[in-house]
Amino acid sequence: MSAASNAALGSTLFGGMIASAMYGLLICQTAWYYRAFPKDPAYLKILIGVLCVSETIGLVLDYRSVWYYFIQRGIGVDITTLISCNYWAAAAFFIPTEFTCFLTELLFIRRMWSLSNQRYFKIGFVVLAPFFVGWGFTINFLQNMQRHYCFPQRKANNFSLLMSFGLRIVSSGVVTGTMCFLLYQQASPLITSRMIQTQRVVSIVKSLVIGSLSTGLLMWLTSIAFMITYVVIPDSPIPFGIYNTRGSFFANAVLVSLNDRRRYRRILSESIVLQNSVVFPSTLDSSRINRTTE
Repeated sequence: MSAASNAALGSTLFGGMIASAMYGLLICQTAWYYRAFPKDPAYLKILIGVLCVSETIGLVLDYRSVWYYFIQRGIGVDITTLISCNYWAAAAFFIPTEFTCFLTELLFIRRMWSLSNQRYFKIGFVVLAPFFVGWGFTINFLQNMQRHYCFPQRKANNFSLLMSFGLRIVSSGVVTGTMCFLLYQQASPLITSRMIQTQRVVSIVKSLVIGSLSTGLLMWLTSIAFMITYVVIPDSPIPFGIYNTRGSFFANAVLVSLNDRRRYRRILSESIVLQNSVVFPSTLDSSRINRTTE
């Protein structure tokens, strides 16, 4: 086996190692979530359980691919086929991974919609239209991945891949931008206040904005890196090494956002709901005026 082929296959092993570490982190975060938030809605608990099952299936398929490429070393298969053709487990790995991404994206869309109090119908359309159209192309891409195992036949997947990931990146970008805007909009009346409690709320809002931006950026980078490498070097396993980490990043992003609530509650020493529990300065002043006039 040539040095070039070793380097290409090594990317798959490296991606699998990162995915394994992220899976361990996911299990720890899941255990922490069920222990720390027993009163969460049932749909959230079910969602986290489904994410863990999906990622477990993906990890099993990933390990089967690693066994084929690095233990069996493609016994009975020539080097060109080994490098340029997908193993069945590597192709099947896309299904649970994209299912994980679907659940994660849907949860963030729901969170954005709840934060906006269902006021921004146009933004909702801008989010949902590319999301569902993009997922139509995603289903087509997954079907083609099960049909076209080898290069150059895999090039037939390029259009559905670019449309799928491109539209979903647009949808995720609008969700992230809208959430940051809404959080900043709610906190802006508090920025000039010098009350300690108010400043704590502002610091939490800033943390939420930074967390939303970093999560969105991480999702975009993994998607864009996979798209570029898949189109530029479609005859190499390097894109699949990058893709190995995709589902783990998405699932952990959900758990991080949920488990961080405990830290925020500790900062304020109480449960904080930004839309209902925050008393804005303008509201405080008007209530004082009303009591004075009465």
